[in-house]
Amino acid sequence: MKGLRSPRRKPSESTPVDTSGFESFEPETSSNVRRVRYDTKNERLHVEFRTGAYRYEGVPQTVFDDLTKAESAGAFIAAKVRGVYSCDPEPAA
Repeated sequence: MKGLRSPRRKPSESTPVDTSGFESFEPETSSNVRRVRYDTKNERLHVEFRTGAYRYEGVPQTVFDDLTKAESAGAFIAAKVRGVYSCDPEPAA
């Protein structure tokens, strides 16, 4: 319906996000990958590239662990994640 909008929350009213089930890292040498977060409870890999962010579903913990040790995060994602696990773009923040 036109004209109906959700009420905006003030920053003090924001709902806290439970990040206890997340692991994250920022590759130091990657020219394309800014940050990677892994949702251990739901096996979701959240990858923030310089050009956008994506969520990969059903990614095992071992794949995330290997990613954190990879020489190139971008090359690892291209070879072992992209096209292997279902993917959805993350909404812009």
